[in-house]
Amino acid sequence: MDDVPSAIYSNSPFTSSPTASWGATVQFTPESMQDVAFSAGIFQAPLNIDSPDWDGTDFSISENDGYMMMFQAQWSPEFGSKMENGSPVSGTGLQGVYQIGGWFYGGYPMQQFNSPNYRNNACGFYIQGQQMLWRNDSNLSQYVSVWLGGQMAPVESVAAMPFMAYAGLQFQGFVPNRPNDGFYAAWMTGWFNSSYGDSADTPYDASYETVIELTYVFQINNNISIQPDVQYVMRPNGNSDIDDALVIGGQLIVSF
Repeated sequence: MDDVPSAIYSNSPFTSSPTASWGATVQFTPESMQDVAFSAGIFQAPLNIDSPDWDGTDFSISENDGYMMMFQAQWSPEFGSKMENGSPVSGTGLQGVYQIGGWFYGGYPMQQFNSPNYRNNACGFYIQGQQMLWRNDSNLSQYVSVWLGGQMAPVESVAAMPFMAYAGLQFQGFVPNRPNDGFYAAWMTGWFNSSYGDSADTPYDASYETVIELTYVFQINNNISIQPDVQYVMRPNGNSDIDDALVIGGQLIVSF
């Protein structure tokens, strides 16, 4: 499951790699509740961060910069764990991750739809979760998981995609002799702001965009994986005048 609901990029100055900016995060886990975590972060939002000339190598901080704050509570339960000496054994049950969070930005002017005016702040919320539904008792690396979530940005005067929902399935370790490989199927739909569709940049009736995605992760070793990916995009950018798109791609992931 993707920890960041992607519609947030349409509704705020939030950035993702390779765009970089200053930020600081903190996380707290209560000693008596090790499956609960609270986290928060604040990030620099330079006024030119959306410019093609912004390359992330300018490490200055200006008094005119905006800021982006995020907050999240996470619960990571495990149901039906095997027992040993009267205690549950971690990593043997049905693991899950549930998150609820929100974001707020300030000091960053975003032009309102169908208006010459700007708004300097807005907020949004999301809730999402992933849960194992089945696990092979004799092969713990083989399991089936499901995830789903939703996101809302209530300040619609600057939110291009006020609502988004997504869900998916993970089938892990079902290919013989490939216990670390996984197959994923996902669905995502984002509903566009009607004012966004009436703006000068989008002179059409923007309604929604839906993406169906299938991908497979080949885990070569502990550090390297290859992931081919197929996406079918319906109503790209919410425009029914554009043909549906088939996107085929892939990525090589190297981590140490």
